[in-house]
Amino acid sequence: SRLDKAKKLKLDSLIASCHYNLGNFYRSKDRHNESIHHYVQAKKYDTDYLKRSYYYREIAGVCFEASKFWFSSKFYEKSILSIFSGIVLFSKCTSHDNVRRRYNLRKQKRH
Repeated sequence: SRLDKAKKLKLDSLIASCHYNLGNFYRSKDRHNESIHHYVQAKKYDTDYLKRSYYYREIAGVCFEASKFWFSSKFYEKSILSIFSGIVLFSKCTSHDNVRRRYNLRKQKRH
């Protein structure tokens, strides 16, 4: 399997991706426990999943389908919060002053 090959090669990002895909596969088969297991394994091999809103949304969906509504609400909340934190970071990076400074620096370099 791809997961076995990734493990032999010790490619953590590929191992994580395989686990994430297996989580999606088991979710589509209504095998909630296996799905959650593979989502958790994915983040163990690639902690960047914790920065991705869709990761929390997937887990929230599995919890909802398993009638674990309280857990589902908590993971949906994390998903929403991670989206907003990304928007805040983006807006800080592209504030008017930062854009103006970047433009002025570029303009000065041309002369």
